[in-house]
Order: sequence, then structure tokens, then C-alpha cells
Amino acid sequence: VQASLEERTLRSVCARVALLLGEQEKSESEKGLKGLKLSKDEVRQTLTHVGLLGHLPEPSDKGQLRRYRSVLGTSNMDLQLRVEAAWAASEQDEGKRTRGCELVKAVRQAIESLPPPRAEGGDRPIATGKWLMEVGGA
Repeated sequence: VQASLEERTLRSVCARVALLLGEQEKSESEKGLKGLKLSKDEVRQTLTHVGLLGHLPEPSDKGQLRRYRSVLGTSNMDLQLRVEAAWAASEQDEGKRTRGCELVKAVRQAIESLPPPRAEGGDRPIATGKWLMEVGGA
């Protein structure tokens, strides 16, 4: 199911605000966001981007890549990778900037080389709650 234009715009705005907050402490970021009169959902989305900033999977570890894709979902993962690319490109140290941009590119290429989730083009979970209960004996 494709997100509406309004939802995509909201996610994009939250991602951009996350770039402005960068590496601030979560409590300071949350306080500032509430001061801007953002909704709880906007604060949550923005803080999620901030919390993920700089935490990319290892491009050679297919398990990490699959979990990253599964947890974020395809559309949120794509947005987070764009946030990571912008963050890396803003690094003042040329060496760090180059390494950061190359890492984001490598992660994106590695994820694109993975087979799609079970449902072609979908974001179906790896395991459902029903399956977990059956396997766990609940």
C-alpha cells in the first residue's frame, strides 16, 4: 500500500528536521520538537531518524541487511538511507565524508542485491505473531 502524499510529505519533513538535530541528546531534541508544537507522531518519527543516524548495517552481512530492511520497511529504509547520505555528505572532514558516502552507497547496493521479501515488492514481516506463538508453544 503506497502512502498518501500527505504521509510522504510528513515523513520527509521529519527526516529533514532530524538532520537539523543531528547528534543532539534525545532529551534536548524532544524538548525542542515539543517547543515547535509538533504532534506526538511527528516527534516520534523525527526522533526515530535521529536515533538511527549513523547506525548502518555492515554491507557484507546479509543478515544485518535483511533485518535493517525488515525493521524499517522498504519506504522508511529508503528515506533513512537518504538521510544517512545527506548526513555523510555534510561531514567537514573530507576523509570521513568520503568514507560515509561510500558506506551508504555500499549498503544501498547490498540491500538492492538481496532477494525481495516473500511478497514481491511488499513489506511482509519475516515472521508473524501467529507463527511465533505456534513455534514458541504459546
